[in-house]
Amino acid sequence: MDDKLLFLQSCVRKDISTEDLGYLTKWLFVDFENITNKEFFDKVKQFTEMNFFDRPITIKEILDFYNK
Repeated sequence: MDDKLLFLQSCVRKDISTEDLGYLTKWLFVDFENITNKEFFDKVKQFTEMNFFDRPITIKEILDFYNK
């Protein structure tokens, strides 16, 4: 399975807020066929560093696992 989808699944399992999951899902599926793992993970990383999410530390920990 694609790492982007595994990342999203891990966020669901870690009880990330519905609002944050909405943003992550929207960013992923707007252009799923053409977005690379790196592009998606870079965007998520940028927003975690800005403390955009409700639980940026948790999202960053999940991101670090998939963004190798």
